[in-house]
Amino acid sequence: MTSQADGRATQERLADVPGALFDARRSKIQRYAALVVGEEGWWPLVRYELVTLLASWVPGALGLVLRGWLYPWVLGRCGRNVSFGTNVVLRHPGKIRIGDDVAVDDGCVLDAKGSGNRGIEIGSRVFLGRHTILACKDGEIALEDGVNISYN
Repeated sequence: MTSQADGRATQERLADVPGALFDARRSKIQRYAALVVGEEGWWPLVRYELVTLLASWVPGALGLVLRGWLYPWVLGRCGRNVSFGTNVVLRHPGKIRIGDDVAVDDGCVLDAKGSGNRGIEIGSRVFLGRHTILACKDGEIALEDGVNISYN
């Protein structure tokens, strides 16, 4: 956390999750948006909530189609032929970039939290097995083309 001369915090590092969670100067919605969405304002929050509400839990072919159509709306970049399983968790999705021909299996967590990082870069022809967790917390994660992370 950096401070001005008067002692007030000017920048909150998301590595300090408890500090961000319990900051009494911000509303619960503002704290949630900072920790989960990673963008300020109502539109990014509403967009994220609608996408996850409408698509994250839907099983079967309908769910695959919905997630393939809606998730690119919140991601930083999403290539062609990307499939997302059910209950995939996206944190700071604007800092997640995905190449072509990628499969993100059920229950994966892609967490790009951080205030000064670039987030998560996933190359092409990558498979993330069931319940894989990629969490960079103020760092960067880069998966090269052809990476296969088995299920957990």
